[in-house]
Amino acid sequence: QQLAQLSTHLRATRTDYADMATAAEKAARSLHESDSDLSLSDSRTAVQTIVSVPTVDSSQIERYMTDARNLAAVMGETVPEAAKTMASALQDPAKAAEEFAQQGMPGFNAGLVLMVQHMEQAGNRTGALDTVLQRLEQTTKNAGCQCR
Repeated sequence: QQLAQLSTHLRATRTDYADMATAAEKAARSLHESDSDLSLSDSRTAVQTIVSVPTVDSSQIERYMTDARNLAAVMGETVPEAAKTMASALQDPAKAAEEFAQQGMPGFNAGLVLMVQHMEQAGNRTGALDTVLQRLEQTTKNAGCQCR
């Protein structure tokens, strides 16, 4: 019985990884096609950076890649560099809020940093992350848009 349970678990895990790989490749191609300045290789690197965060699921890839592209435009970075910043923010929202505030990103101030830190300390990591992402998205919205 234990062997059967283990076998079922491993099958489900393998399927999860296969689904994530398919979603990641689709997102990388979509990002590359929507941004003529971004090579497919850089697009894949950026997507892989985001999906390497354990808490990211396939439904979030597009959102985080849009955030990374917009962040790259605002910060004057490459998309893969911005994806690293996004991955760090996903793993430690309080540290990310503090770094954004130190870099002078609009909307990130001492009050927001303190609020995010208190949320994390109170065990509300999801709320802390949502706060940082919402502020980031408000600040960088459409910055990476290749609108014509």
